[in-house]
Amino acid sequence: MNDQNIMRHLPAVDPTIKVEQIIVARINMKPVGNSPAGLEFFYDSISMPIAGSDIGKVISDILNGVAALVPSGRDAPSPLDLKCTRPSYIVFHLNPDWNWRFSDKDPAITTKKDCGDRYSALIHVGADASQSRTPIADAKLIYFAANVPPPEYHDGINIHVDLPQKAVDDSGVRKVMRLILDPDIKNPGGEEG
Repeated sequence: MNDQNIMRHLPAVDPTIKVEQIIVARINMKPVGNSPAGLEFFYDSISMPIAGSDIGKVISDILNGVAALVPSGRDAPSPLDLKCTRPSYIVFHLNPDWNWRFSDKDPAITTKKDCGDRYSALIHVGADASQSRTPIADAKLIYFAANVPPPEYHDGINIHVDLPQKAVDDSGVRKVMRLILDPDIKNPGGEEG
């Protein structure tokens, strides 16, 4: 079996690292071309690394619309890649202007290969600020710990997102389009950050 097609769940244990910073990225999408299925996904804002590990305050600021995020203006080979050079909490949140959410059937993040304990403690955050290690129905925000290895690495991850549809199935339940976004988390050249 091709190792690239295997999705591995993040360990549910609390991080065994001392988190030094928090990286926040808001994921957005836009239609591309004339096709109704054509969508482009990108970060429309990303934080400068936030010193410390007060994830509760950062989550509260995001949910209350006061997070200090700036337009990404990123120089990356992929519009969803992240550079992470220190032990961090990584926060992804979905632009609330679109009708989408992190998957309520699958963990919001999986890795494309066995990354050991490099990533752990995935938390799904609901619209009411409730937090869960397992998927929840209305999560538009997630976070997890990243224990970056020295000096250079490149890890593929999968972000599982649901787009509820207008159509309903035979039992009257709204259909859902399930998508997997596939950014990388890396530190090319082992740069300090």
